[in-house]
Amino acid sequence: MKIPEVFNRLLLTDEKLNSCILQIISDFQPILKDNKLYFFEEYTDHGIEHIESVLNAAAEIITEDSYALLSAKDIGILIMSIILHDLGMHIEYSTFLAFINGEYDDVRVESLDRKPWKRLWEEYLNEAKRFSSKQRYLYFGNENQPFKEPNLLNKDSLDGADKKLIGEFVRRFHTRFAHEVALKGLVGKDGEIIEFGGNRLDDLDKKLAGIVSRSHGMNIRSTFPYLREISADAWKNPNKVNVTFLMVVLRIADYFQFDNERVDKMLLKLKTFKSPLSKTEHDKHLAIKFVQTHFDDVERLYVYAQPETSNLFVKLNDLLKDIQHELDMSWAVLGEIYSRSPEKQQPKIKYRRISSNLEDESFYSGLPYVPERICFQTDVELPKLLIAPLYGNNPTFGVRELIQNSVDACLERNIDEIKVGTDYIPEIDLEVRK
Repeated sequence: MKIPEVFNRLLLTDEKLNSCILQIISDFQPILKDNKLYFFEEYTDHGIEHIESVLNAAAEIITEDSYALLSAKDIGILIMSIILHDLGMHIEYSTFLAFINGEYDDVRVESLDRKPWKRLWEEYLNEAKRFSSKQRYLYFGNENQPFKEPNLLNKDSLDGADKKLIGEFVRRFHTRFAHEVALKGLVGKDGEIIEFGGNRLDDLDKKLAGIVSRSHGMNIRSTFPYLREISADAWKNPNKVNVTFLMVVLRIADYFQFDNERVDKMLLKLKTFKSPLSKTEHDKHLAIKFVQTHFDDVERLYVYAQPETSNLFVKLNDLLKDIQHELDMSWAVLGEIYSRSPEKQQPKIKYRRISSNLEDESFYSGLPYVPERICFQTDVELPKLLIAPLYGNNPTFGVRELIQNSVDACLERNIDEIKVGTDYIPEIDLEVRK
């Protein structure tokens, strides 16, 4: 794993910390390098290249003046949190079992997590029984995927649907995974533990690395009570660590990893993706052609993208809006924490704004789709007003109406097909579910 040179220069001023970072890299690099996501076979890269990309992005977005305000400890905590932040995506069967069987209950942070893993897993399974057809389609690629509780007694008994179901659970809580791995280490096969830093890292530094890694999946302000819990009145700068600034750097650096280098193009030509959610994420990455500093505004990043469908256009627009929101919130939080400090003592990131060619109307010409979100909303009471006077409370009338609409649609389509001389066989599938 390559550490950016600007980080290395600071780390070398603290020999003990530098040795600890090298040991952590040595312990966890094989897992990241292998990059076999047991529960996430179709996901974008979360291996060594991604970690190095986030490290490089973090080094790049910190302003030059800010490096004079950062210590080796700051950089060490940042590197550790970047290594940790997506580690949950790499967990295997044995580690997942360790979590839901209570082996991490001794490091549960009660102020952030009221429920143990076993309770979360039970609640998730109850929710999964009621997944909508849309959720089943997004997670499994099949809107009719029946619910089946995974058999966790045997690793070999898990099929693709089981892994996707568990994978969605892990994805939702992977930042909590990261935090608890920082505190306890990674429990593997036969209970063997890969410690995070071991005796070289004190408990407070483990807690700081854990909460910084976790913060990229939560509101930064929501971490403040925990910081007060572990460092009392020194919570804004515990152990002289600019912890809030590090949280900002991690979340923005992680967001900025979205150009098409995250995806192997040749692999995409050979591989199909059963989950539409995974397919959309890959297509979104590929649609972004390059990212650079805006030529007229050094505090703005410019994204050039070529989405091929209206769905991708909307998804990318949403992503860019999310990033702008994160930038706005990050600067607001930095203002809250450092506003009482002199200007020269306030660490900063380089960027405040993001824009793209998708905002330029000239981009719209020649597109094979309408580049905007088109939808409608209705009052929840409106269907009652439309249905009850016609059909009362008898649902069979509604079923009859839907079938009749299907018949009408087939007849209309048949007329059109006759006009152009093509063969069309009308068919209506009706399924009754109990």
